[in-house]
Amino acid sequence: MEELKKFMFSKMGIEITNKAFHDIQRCIIRSLLAVQKLVTNCPQSFELYGFDFIFDSNGKAWLLEVNGGPSMSANTKEDEILKVGLIDDTMTLINIEGM
Repeated sequence: MEELKKFMFSKMGIEITNKAFHDIQRCIIRSLLAVQKLVTNCPQSFELYGFDFIFDSNGKAWLLEVNGGPSMSANTKEDEILKVGLIDDTMTLINIEGM
């Protein structure tokens, strides 16, 4: 994510980049709120969703799809770094360190 932000900063500037990422956060929250009654509520588990966005030439982010079971396999070194970081962040978030 940081590499994408650096690239966008260099091409579109800080203001447009920050707005795009803010809009992504708002879109994710609104998407989850729209389906919250359809999501199973089980305190012993959690779900991981993959949100795919694309940026237009003006830096606007557009939601392409939401994956209910995103692939965690990695085909490149960059993909591996991203997904291992995601797993690490998820484990920290749900506080299962030391298990």
